[in-house]
Amino acid sequence: MWDRWAASKSISVRNISASAEADGPALPVYLDDELGRRRVVIDEADYQELLALRAAEAARRPTPAPPEVSDLVAKGHTRLHAWRVYRGIKQTQLANAAALSQGYFSLLESGAKTPSRLAKHFLALALDVTTATL
Repeated sequence: MWDRWAASKSISVRNISASAEADGPALPVYLDDELGRRRVVIDEADYQELLALRAAEAARRPTPAPPEVSDLVAKGHTRLHAWRVYRGIKQTQLANAAALSQGYFSLLESGAKTPSRLAKHFLALALDVTTATL
C-alpha cells in the first residue's frame, strides 16, 4: 500500500529503523520525495498529540525570568540550567520528564549540545515555561 501511494507522489519509501516487526515495517518510516525532502510517518494518535501540544504552546506567553534565573544566566549558566535550579528539579528528574537520557540532558544543560525542537518542547513543558524561554 505504501509503495503504491509513494509511487503516485514520486516518493521513495525507506524504512531506516534499526529493526522491523514481523507484521510490517517498524516506525519510524521515512519518505523521501523527488526534491530530497524527508518526511516521517508516525501513528495518528502521536500526530494528534503533537498537534495538541503545539496548539497549547502557541497559546502560552513567554515566561518572564525571575531574578534568580537571570542571576544564574548572568554568571554564565545556560537558561536550561538556571530554570532547572530555580524549579528545584534534579537533572535525572527533568531528563526523565522530558524523555531524555541523563547523559544527553547533561550535554544540553552544559551548552555542549543544542536540543532538537521536540526535546526543547518537552523540556519546556516539564519546566512549565515556553520554548522561547529556554
